[in-house]
Amino acid sequence: MIEPTKPSLYDLKIQRKLDALALAGTLDNIAEATRQSGCSHDMFYRYRKFFREKEPEALKHTHR
Repeated sequence: MIEPTKPSLYDLKIQRKLDALALAGTLDNIAEATRQSGCSHDMFYRYRKFFREKEPEALKHTHR
């Protein structure tokens, strides 16, 4: 039997970004979604831009 692997910290960061985007869609309120997810408005809009342009793969490289 193969044991499931732990997600890497890198994968968890990507998931956090995806969760922030999904939360904004669910709440239909970006300000509240950024507050709850702990990211800034600026970063949220960057995540959204990258996601719209290249899907989740783009979220891997959003740091400066």
